[in-house]
Amino acid sequence: MSKEFNTANGHKFLNISWKLLLITFSISLVGVALLYSAANGKMEPWAIKQLYTILFTLPLIILLCLVDTYLIFKYAYVFYFICLFLLVLAEVLGHKAMGAQRWLKLGSLNIQPSEFVKLAIILSLARYFHTLHSNQVSNFKSLIIPILIFYFL
Repeated sequence: MSKEFNTANGHKFLNISWKLLLITFSISLVGVALLYSAANGKMEPWAIKQLYTILFTLPLIILLCLVDTYLIFKYAYVFYFICLFLLVLAEVLGHKAMGAQRWLKLGSLNIQPSEFVKLAIILSLARYFHTLHSNQVSNFKSLIIPILIFYFL
C-alpha cells in the first residue's frame, strides 16, 4: 500500500475539509431544532442530549480528521477482526438490554459491538478496493473477498 494519503509538509489542519465539517455541524443543529420542536419547545429530554452529543463528538471528529489516513488503512483489517471477536463475545457473554442480547457490559458502560462493525466493514472494504487496479474492480474474482467480509458477520 502506498503512502499517497500523507499530507504535504505536515499541515494537517489545512487539509481538513472545513466546509464539510460546517455542513455536518449545521445539519446536526437542524436535528437539535427538530427535537426541540418535537418536545413542544423544551430542550428536555431529547434536544439537550443531542446537543451534548454534538458538542462532545465535534472535537473527536476534528481529531479523527488529523489521523493519517495511511494508519487507518493499515489497521482496517485488524479493526475488522477485533469487531468480529467482540460480536462473538457479545453472543457468548452478552447481557440483555433493550430486548437484545447483543450488548457487552464494561462497568457502567454498555457497548453494542454491531455498531462498530458498520465502521469496520466500511474501512475494510475501502482498504480492499483501494488496493485494486481499476480494471480489477469489475472482475468477479475481485468480489470474493468483499463477499467473505459480509459472510462472516
